[in-house]
Amino acid sequence: MRTRIFNKMLGTEVEGYLSRGGNTIFVAVGVTEVHGALPIDCETICPEAFALEMAEQGDGLAMINLPYFFPGGTIISNATVQVSVRDSIDYLMKIARSLVSQGFRKIMFVSGHGPASLYIDAMCRDFFQETKIHVCHINLMAVFQNFGPEGEHPFKLLDKMVYGSYKKMNQIEYLPVDPEAEEMPRPAYDDSNALSQLSNAIRPLGSRASAYYGSPEEHFGGKPFVSDQERLEACEIGESMIHETVARMDLEGIKTAIDDYHEYVQNVLENYPRLKGEH
Repeated sequence: MRTRIFNKMLGTEVEGYLSRGGNTIFVAVGVTEVHGALPIDCETICPEAFALEMAEQGDGLAMINLPYFFPGGTIISNATVQVSVRDSIDYLMKIARSLVSQGFRKIMFVSGHGPASLYIDAMCRDFFQETKIHVCHINLMAVFQNFGPEGEHPFKLLDKMVYGSYKKMNQIEYLPVDPEAEEMPRPAYDDSNALSQLSNAIRPLGSRASAYYGSPEEHFGGKPFVSDQERLEACEIGESMIHETVARMDLEGIKTAIDDYHEYVQNVLENYPRLKGEH
């Protein structure tokens, strides 16, 4: 195929993919927020790169250019675009409905942002209730933990794979290079403030605080590159990690499981016909 990026395909290319039986699309769900030494779209580019890699390895298409969703506690920064949880759910529901009407049946939303589960998981359940089609949420934090290189914390892997994502998406020039750059110190969190106290109190109960960061610098990531060569080397390492991580995922097994689950749901609906019209 000339490209697997849905947004860059010709209409005839999309029709050709669907007509040969393809029905899988990986939808990258992003966010635009302050992120330390990284561009503010870094948690959009990373899901896009993974969506494209998954499409390449899993015979699907990758939908990109969805950068504005609920950001969480970084809205204190003027660099962060705020969209509510409710609006995020509603927008994804509209996209999912369209994709089903277009002919896609295996729809997987890919996110790399912690608060994304608040709206993607809720949307997936509501969409299933409405359509009886199971759409999935691929959370990159879980992917890093379960399929990424061993021995590294998912947040450290995120930085490395973000570098690779900019290369994968041919946007390496947006990672800044400054020969005079100094390492950006990450501020220590204040465990005595009200946010920490509430978080510590309700975390054992399975809850989490609706957070505001105390300063934009607290939401950190990346490092300044002092040369083009250093940047390229970091991006090449990250791109290789993306490929290897996706290769460890059983995408064909997931697609088969979705088909099997659809048959299971049809049997349930035959036994409980009232569910057919329940939203």
